[in-house]
Amino acid sequence: MRAKWGCWSPIQRRGQHYGYNSNSQNHRSQRYAHNGWPCMGQQRKLGNCDAYNATRQIRSAMRNILSPSKEKSVKLCAANTRASNTESGFSLIELLIAMAILLIMMAGASELLMHSLGTRTRENQKSDALADAQRALNIMSREIGNSGFGLDYNGIVAADCHPTSAADPNIAQIRIRSNVTNTNGSTDQADEDVTYVYQGTPTNAIVRYDKNTNTQTVLANRIDAVQITYVDAAGNPSTLATPAVVSNAVNVRLTIQVNLPATVGQPASQVLLTSEIALRNAPTTIRHY
Repeated sequence: MRAKWGCWSPIQRRGQHYGYNSNSQNHRSQRYAHNGWPCMGQQRKLGNCDAYNATRQIRSAMRNILSPSKEKSVKLCAANTRASNTESGFSLIELLIAMAILLIMMAGASELLMHSLGTRTRENQKSDALADAQRALNIMSREIGNSGFGLDYNGIVAADCHPTSAADPNIAQIRIRSNVTNTNGSTDQADEDVTYVYQGTPTNAIVRYDKNTNTQTVLANRIDAVQITYVDAAGNPSTLATPAVVSNAVNVRLTIQVNLPATVGQPASQVLLTSEIALRNAPTTIRHY
């Protein structure tokens, strides 16, 4: 049954099908009014569908405003992508600045590495040179201290002694005798007639020469200077190797000089090793004790 107003309301359709009465229709109208659609039931009942359609259009427009369409989302994503593409990466100026900073850091690290290597090289040279010098001093001190054993003088042969001087700085020599075996009263056995010679440039070595066995032994190298000083009983030192000085000597002072070359960050330097040797078999020393 079609209403005379020209449109069917939902309530009328359901009423015709299920047999609802007018009270049920009034109840539906009141519910529409309670849900925020004022007089929606009455409007439908009266056949005014324009208000209902306008409400649906308003709701659809609100959904479009609150939820952007897919096309708008795609455009927004594309705009963000273009913006991110223009902002990513480094500019040429930034790369140049980074390279300059890296070069400065590498230069500092290289300088530190060279300084460390130079210090290590110098310390190695110093250790080797000092070890050689100390070994030579120990051997010379022991044998010079034993000179004159079984003899009536201090055992130093003045004729074969050569001090270091400004005129001849590359040679220093001392010859000692001792009657080590003490069986025949002579010094013709091994280790009884020994000469120590310092040979300067170019060898820079201390050599031990045994006259009786005719053998030479290098005690140390990398030695830059050797000085032999004779000290008498009064404590007067002398670098002269005259017979008077040598015969009155009760002590012999050996000084060995080692030069360390300059390295990166460190200047050249000198190391002096000194040994004071007492001639315990000298007549003056024996009379003193």
